[in-house]
Amino acid sequence: MALLLFGFAWREAAVVRRLRRGGIHTRGVVVDNRQLADDDGHIWVPVIVCGGLAPDRKQVAPDA
Repeated sequence: MALLLFGFAWREAAVVRRLRRGGIHTRGVVVDNRQLADDDGHIWVPVIVCGGLAPDRKQVAPDA
């Protein structure tokens, strides 16, 4: 069992390392929460704003 858990942790570390090396890094701020209706009830998802001043600002929001 310990070997299985070690293998899983090793794989996760490799994936995280690959994503950090090849990904795009940015900082963002949660500016709002939107409520999406679902069959099981309501789901709250964050709206995140990344970037600097207005021309460079990117807003990431869920599809409604």
